[in-house]
Amino acid sequence: MSTSQRLKVGVIGCGGIAQMMHLPHLRELHDRFEVVGLADVNSIVLDAVGDYYGIARRFTDYRALLATDIDAVMILTSGSHAGPVIAAARAGKHIFAEKPLCYTSRELEEITEAVRTSGVCLMVGYMKRYDPAYRYAQRLVKDLANLRYIRVTVLHPASELYYQHHVFHPPLPAGPVPTSELGQRMIAFFASGPEARLIEEVLGPDAPPIQRTALSLMLGSLCHDVNALRGLIGEQLDVAHVEVWNQGLGMSAMLRCAQDVRATLTWTYLSDLRHYEEEIACYADAARVRIVFPSPFLRNYPTRVFVEGSEPLPDRPESAAWEKEVTVSYHEAFKEELLHFHDCVVHGRTPITDLTDSRGDLTLIHAMARAAKF
Repeated sequence: MSTSQRLKVGVIGCGGIAQMMHLPHLRELHDRFEVVGLADVNSIVLDAVGDYYGIARRFTDYRALLATDIDAVMILTSGSHAGPVIAAARAGKHIFAEKPLCYTSRELEEITEAVRTSGVCLMVGYMKRYDPAYRYAQRLVKDLANLRYIRVTVLHPASELYYQHHVFHPPLPAGPVPTSELGQRMIAFFASGPEARLIEEVLGPDAPPIQRTALSLMLGSLCHDVNALRGLIGEQLDVAHVEVWNQGLGMSAMLRCAQDVRATLTWTYLSDLRHYEEEIACYADAARVRIVFPSPFLRNYPTRVFVEGSEPLPDRPESAAWEKEVTVSYHEAFKEELLHFHDCVVHGRTPITDLTDSRGDLTLIHAMARAAKF
């Protein structure tokens, strides 16, 4: 393929993240992507999105989309993506799959075989890894001398509080967001349907609901931070301790890292206040780097990097501590990952967030969920 090749793309899943992020950016990148087909099990959403974007080919069965002459497929549904990923690989289509790639080790092996046999490009949508600010901080963290501790904190309000400023097709229902109900809706969703069977496959039939909910949220949300942490400090991460509370909507893990470093990851659902907080803070003896992410539902809102250090004072025995805030770019991470996907397909390169990378996430998340105390 040439550098300027315009990929013919099919989109599977026309819900929230497709409408808020991926479809608008695919349209902005019209010189690289042409969306020629859509698939969604909800025919009302399918037709509304198809009409808005002027996409005539629409399917309620994604397998019919995969039978068309597309080059690549964007798999943007919720939950495990194993089924459509395997089908797309067998159909010879390059694959962009939203996180998580899958839920179980069995699914992962089936995906591995399908991708290996077909030779297609598979990229997993961990957009934080393509954020210019994260990549800037990544270089700083790798150069830290005597790294001691990493603290990952996510204070997660109801995602729906960040939906109102987006345009949805069909429009969202009018009225206030029912935040008091949303946590219980999540718990109920995790307890039924195909994802519940996959969670049972990982934890066993006797796992209590609190542990099942925690694993579901680790796979669906905390996976971003697990992946970002691994991108900063590598693969040697062992689980020391995990606590889960609030029916599985709160969790905290202590991890042992290489060279006697410790990391903590805390994810807490705080439904009612529209104030999303997500930070990865890396502390060394003489320097600190903090990455502060915005809500993932705000386009082009910059991730901020805070860097701390010290310098000698010319007329005093002690040193002076300093801090600077760096705004690296207003480029949107979701858009940057699409550019990377196009580059990998066109040039035959391996994505940063590939199958091997997802294997590392899944292994660590399974270990965290199995170690959970509640």
